[in-house]
Amino acid sequence: MSKKSFKDQEKEEKRKALDEDFEKLSDEEKLETLIQTLQEVEKKRQQGNKKPPQSKKPVIMLEFGGMFHANQTLNFLMYYVINLLVIYGVATLFNLASIQGDLWVPLLFVLVYTLAEALLRIYILYHHIKLAFQTLGFIFFFGYVTLFFIIDQYLFPTTTNFASPAELVAFTGMFVFIRYLIGLLVKHVRDWRG
Repeated sequence: MSKKSFKDQEKEEKRKALDEDFEKLSDEEKLETLIQTLQEVEKKRQQGNKKPPQSKKPVIMLEFGGMFHANQTLNFLMYYVINLLVIYGVATLFNLASIQGDLWVPLLFVLVYTLAEALLRIYILYHHIKLAFQTLGFIFFFGYVTLFFIIDQYLFPTTTNFASPAELVAFTGMFVFIRYLIGLLVKHVRDWRG
């Protein structure tokens, strides 16, 4: 008899003995045995899934179209709310842009910008990812400046206003930086919560 068939035969005998012992138990004892077995299997599975601890070195990450949520609709809404807060906050706190009119004006301005930004991000990530890496993400910044200019000049010419091109670039820079910090904060809170 070979070693392999001997081991197989030995395993089969152990399995039969356990089955016979299991059949002799009462229903409550069977349930307890099953629960214990499931707990042991779960512990082994969790131990197998544990990753070795990684060092938490501070790293400056580039934004290549980050995600706040796996659901695309919730991700878009999250971007919209963050963009609304940051755009309106930077415009009013630093007086780099003026938004005139009713409440619907900033809401619609940010909605149009968020939609255009999402489309730009998808286009760059699918068609020009190499360029995004080569420029270290600055292609997104230039795209954001262009989007703000087009939306300001052509879609909302009388309700939004950047006094000069320098203010437009400064506004976009502050917007990107503050939104990046908020994105890091959201990511750390999500990682902290598990």
